[in-house]
This record gives sequence, structure tokens and C-alpha cells, in this order.
Amino acid sequence: MRFLMTGMRLHPLITMLCMLTLEANATALNLNVDMDSGLMTTADAAKRLEQYGRNELESAPPVPAWKKFLLQLKDALVYLLIAATAISMIAMAH
Repeated sequence: MRFLMTGMRLHPLITMLCMLTLEANATALNLNVDMDSGLMTTADAAKRLEQYGRNELESAPPVPAWKKFLLQLKDALVYLLIAATAISMIAMAH
């Protein structure tokens, strides 16, 4: 982890993975932030927003209702219950 302290530029993903094993002070030093005040200026924040993007995860597209319904039919117990219902309805009709 010493190479992170020397200012050597790494791919951002590698840097973030390596920081998972560092202490808070070393991480703050590598990210060039102050532990008490965070980023120094709004320009720093704007630069990081441009470089890394927003701090949010992309959400998966919603699953359509018809697909949710069809996914319920994957279980064998559902088929057993449908068959039992059909047999019961036939028996009640006679």
C-alpha cells in the first residue's frame, strides 16, 4: 500500500479497492481531503463530480407485471394447486 502514499497515479477502481484496506487517515491523504472539513473548495467537488460521476448506483429497470406473474409459475407446487382446483371444480359440478 506504500505506493499509494507516493502520489503514483492508478486507475480509480484499483485505488478504491486498495483503500478498502487502509486506515481512515491514509485514505483521506490518498483522496486529498481534510478529515475535518472534507473537500477544500466547490471547484474540487465539481472536478470530482466530473471525473467520477454522482455517488449513486444505477437501478435495474422495473420488471413488468406480466413477467412477475409468469415467474410465479416456475414452482411445481403452483401446478399442483392449479390441478387440485380444477379437480375440485369438476367434482363440484357433478
